[in-house]
Amino acid sequence: MVEAATARGMPVAGHLGAVTAQQAAELGVRTIEHASGIDLVGPVETLQAAARLLGGGGSTWLDATILVYDNLANLPTIGNARYPNLDLVPRSVALSWLNWRNDIVTRATSDERLGFGRPASKGRSTLVKMIDDLGGRLVVGSDTPMPFVVPGVSVHQELEMMAGAGVPPLRAIRAATSAAAEALGRSDLGVVAAGSLADLVLVAGDPARDIAATRTIRKVIKGGAIVHEA
Repeated sequence: MVEAATARGMPVAGHLGAVTAQQAAELGVRTIEHASGIDLVGPVETLQAAARLLGGGGSTWLDATILVYDNLANLPTIGNARYPNLDLVPRSVALSWLNWRNDIVTRATSDERLGFGRPASKGRSTLVKMIDDLGGRLVVGSDTPMPFVVPGVSVHQELEMMAGAGVPPLRAIRAATSAAAEALGRSDLGVVAAGSLADLVLVAGDPARDIAATRTIRKVIKGGAIVHEA
């Protein structure tokens, strides 16, 4: 699959199961989704080796989706109708999330071997910090419609959790913009520069100091035209 995609100039994202992250990187997989293929609850040396794989001068990126697994680890606490912004998803989706106790995926969240649970969530955040410390390749993804991953809002949550793991806010924002574009081989996306797409978000506050300022959206410009103004 990787060979066929590479021959057509298409990057491959891997939610790994049959191979490790090391093997996937050697095969040419561009992004490792969810930190799959990495032992997140093993010895610290294992995380350090994964960080070196994704934090050096190679071409493989990590999309950690911290929020997804934090949600899964904490469903008994968050998995109810009080979860914020449920009104932003179709009613059928909200009901399926609220029915998480009867879902085959969420029933498996106690299985550490599948990367679920609080220890694995902690390991995922630790890995993100390690990779950033090495100047590594991180991108932001949300993996909606996993339970309680609200489109749009979840990207802000992921940014905040990345910053909470110790990634400086501006580098977290880069992971959601220019780094994500670089991972896809798209130089026309994710940067404010001549020749790039004129898609801009203007916010109140200073997200370099407080990542939550990315939520205070005042203006959205798409293709050079204002499409939202508050």
